[in-house]
Amino acid sequence: MTDLIIFPIISYLIGAIPIGLILSKSLKGMDIRNYGSGSIGMSNVQRNLGNFPASIVLILDMTKSFLPILYIRYFIPDSPPILEVICALGALIGHCWPIYAKFKGGRGIATGWGSLIILSPITGIIAGIIGIPIIILFKFISLGSIMGSTAGCIAMFLLSITKYHSYEYLWYALIGNIIVLYKHKENIHRLLQGTERKIGKKE
Repeated sequence: MTDLIIFPIISYLIGAIPIGLILSKSLKGMDIRNYGSGSIGMSNVQRNLGNFPASIVLILDMTKSFLPILYIRYFIPDSPPILEVICALGALIGHCWPIYAKFKGGRGIATGWGSLIILSPITGIIAGIIGIPIIILFKFISLGSIMGSTAGCIAMFLLSITKYHSYEYLWYALIGNIIVLYKHKENIHRLLQGTERKIGKKE
């Protein structure tokens, strides 16, 4: 019972580490929250700092989400699957609403994807197979992110009802996708209005 309280809190605190903010201040002396969309995630970093810093943010944002899950699997192997799910959600919530950055975070794609790949590799792969080509073809990171996240949610549902893996993982996909869609609500509005920014377009 204690683990169900302590580990999610730790996961939140790890997920809340504002990689994009730290990197923007270190490289350019700028607060990325004051530029572009105000997000500390990879997409806003890419538009304002370039591809290389954005790649670093992508990798580290993914890493901070799956470290708690790997720790649980290797050091507490008998723990219930729901502990992994709660920790994954804790990291995602931490990234989106980080206590270290006045609760102004990213939109959860990299962090959410990192956990998804560890919880259900095939689901994570499906999300990437859907999302990445859409980004490449249409040049909208937001569109690819939304479609990839939704595809991952659907894949997790199908794998859960066929008992391919623990059904508890479906809770992560459902709640995680809701969070991602909520954080992308402004992007969805701009996509519908035809005013969303494409890759390479500076803020």
